[in-house]
Amino acid sequence: LAELNATATLVAARTATAVARQPVVLSASVANGGNVREQPVSGKPIGQVSAGEIVQLLGKNQDASWFKISYSRNGQPVTGWISRTLLAIDPAVEQQVP
Repeated sequence: LAELNATATLVAARTATAVARQPVVLSASVANGGNVREQPVSGKPIGQVSAGEIVQLLGKNQDASWFKISYSRNGQPVTGWISRTLLAIDPAVEQQVP
């Protein structure tokens, strides 16, 4: 019985480690379409997103008024910055964005 418990504990520990290593993908829905920019606020527009699109959240500026996002356009990844006002973000997700 002790050997069975030790094996079960080892399997549980390995499973927990494997789950912990999976990258966390933080995402949000675009509430209002708009420009995606090279940098927050006055950066050059590099693309646009439409309402209803789902974007990956990569980071945010110091006051969380702009978010660095990634999305796909024509099969190509696009990374840039979008105003917080254009996004619908779950508060629990927003807290986790670096």
